[in-house]
Amino acid sequence: MKKVLFSTTLKVLVPLLVQSGVSVANATSLPAIETRETVVHKTQSTVAVDLNDKTVVCSRADYAMPVLKVLIPGLSDVTLLNHQNFRAGAPCVTTGETCALSTEGGFAAASPQDILQGKPAIESADVVVTITRIETIDHKEKTCTVVMREDVETVLRGKRLFHERLADLGSRVYADCVK
Repeated sequence: MKKVLFSTTLKVLVPLLVQSGVSVANATSLPAIETRETVVHKTQSTVAVDLNDKTVVCSRADYAMPVLKVLIPGLSDVTLLNHQNFRAGAPCVTTGETCALSTEGGFAAASPQDILQGKPAIESADVVVTITRIETIDHKEKTCTVVMREDVETVLRGKRLFHERLADLGSRVYADCVK
């Protein structure tokens, strides 16, 4: 099922534009560039996660600031794309929380202990992997490019963790994208 935000926007805007005297013909013309997202695959798998001081870390690898991450080697078995950050040693997920306090006090410090809780262990975690096709359609140039986004989500000891990777799938025939 395609999410077409454009048609929803038209349903809201056309009546407003008509009331204000704007031509409906101008209101319904396509935007120069349109983006469509379609979930094409979603799975849930159970993965063993070793929670210890070597796998639950604060790391800056591929991020602007150090963030709380969990390294999960088993993610490579349930994903298509490489979710390993630079020199991380294994695919990972993050809470997105920074592990550093700014000098202005603008960030709350996260810590590996937020997940470890003093109890290292191997646990089973349900991991949801979602593959989304993102089409960028240029109606003026009659082109279409496609990107695949793979999102990984899980919960460990009450903390939501996630990771995202993108892969450029190249161009498609314009007619295929506007069906």
